[in-house]
Amino acid sequence: MSLGELALLPPTTSLPTPLLPFRLLSSQNKCDETVTFGPSTIPSNGVEPTADFTNHEFYQTMKHLMKFLITGVALSLALTSCGRKETGTTIKVNGSDTMLQVGLQWQAGYKEAKPDIIVSMNGEGSGVGIKQLINGEIGLAHSSRQIKESESKQVKEKHGKDPVETVFGYDRIAVYVHKDNPLDEITMEQLKGIFAEGGTLEDWSQVNPSMSGKVERCSRSNVSGTYVFFREAVCGKGTEFKKGATTMTGSAAVVDFVKTHPKSIGYSGMGYKTDDVKWLKVKGESEAVDPTGDAYPISRKLYGYTIGEPEGPVKEYIDWCRSDAGQKILEGEKFVPLAPEERSN
Repeated sequence: MSLGELALLPPTTSLPTPLLPFRLLSSQNKCDETVTFGPSTIPSNGVEPTADFTNHEFYQTMKHLMKFLITGVALSLALTSCGRKETGTTIKVNGSDTMLQVGLQWQAGYKEAKPDIIVSMNGEGSGVGIKQLINGEIGLAHSSRQIKESESKQVKEKHGKDPVETVFGYDRIAVYVHKDNPLDEITMEQLKGIFAEGGTLEDWSQVNPSMSGKVERCSRSNVSGTYVFFREAVCGKGTEFKKGATTMTGSAAVVDFVKTHPKSIGYSGMGYKTDDVKWLKVKGESEAVDPTGDAYPISRKLYGYTIGEPEGPVKEYIDWCRSDAGQKILEGEKFVPLAPEERSN
């Protein structure tokens, strides 16, 4: 007999003995005790005795409590059923950590624009996102690097379609140093000497004679699109990073490291700048410019990848991100928006 059935019995019902003991647990679950009403054993003749304890205060209290609970649960279920909406379409997005902060803002903005569409947003790295796209686990992969030929081949082999690339905006990979670092600019050649395998710049005095101390390099993990792009742009294609750098899994983590290490240098998306660090002007083929300048030499696109041409809710979401509303959000996160002619209508 369930507790619900017990609560609905008439007041004079006689109950079988096995229902008589009640175990009361303390709130700390450290001990318990058994409270027994009436006989608690079955006599040798095998007939179960019954006991009428319906007038007992504990029983009456429990009975009224159960009626209250049953009524409350029934009312709650009824209200829930009346107010329930059907679960909307879910768009799963994963990939670039650099794009996570703008992705979360897009997620919030799209919820207001299309309440019935659920956008699931994650940022475990460009490589992770593309791998999940290949495996059919997500509908859209964010990436701060272009998809590799080997990855495109896997998409084609597994799904019979080529991956389709979409550009959401632009990012400049900033070179961050501690706010008290006297250096204001650096050349691409000096960055290569600091970060690239075979590079000989190990002390700040080699960069600026007025400085001294070992250069502490901070880098991203190798699943990061930022890692791949910066390596190719600064070190050169086919050249690996110099070993010994402190590796961070996220963009913000690089900035946090630089903030607390006065002799450090690291790279991350321009959208992650705080007042606790400063970025350097970088001199490429032209004059040194900071990441806000169009001539900044370490610039890249922010990509999205789908299996085949995007369709349905995924296409609508992509178009919204590339619209004026989505680009306003992207610009607010300190990225460079698409030109008006590049945007979706």
